[in-house]
Amino acid sequence: MFSGLLDEAASDEAMRVLSVVLLDSVFHLSAAMPVALPFLIQLVGDRCVPDRAALVDLLAITAELSQPVNSENDQSVTLLGGEGDHPERAQCRAVFAEYASILHTLPEDGALPDGEFTADELGRLLRATVTH
Repeated sequence: MFSGLLDEAASDEAMRVLSVVLLDSVFHLSAAMPVALPFLIQLVGDRCVPDRAALVDLLAITAELSQPVNSENDQSVTLLGGEGDHPERAQCRAVFAEYASILHTLPEDGALPDGEFTADELGRLLRATVTH
């Protein structure tokens, strides 16, 4: 699937399939995401990758879903599950922190098409690079 992301003709379908595999549902990351995340971050850092914007979008979703859940908020725990039930969140946070240097170059290198990402969305992605 990763090689499909490098092929302009196949990148849309590869991105669709990869998203299905790496996201268990609208609210959960799959256990495979922490393993795939370093590759995704490295791909988004490569200007030759055809649809970097879609990768950045997937990274932004991953960053949001990897945030810690407040164990005192019953509604959040019910919806998202507790930290102990989803170790992939902490694993993804560690990957984001490890590859922070790549993510922080995105605003300057043209990976974010004008108007497609708000400052808030970019902020959420970059906040994921800070260890909790």
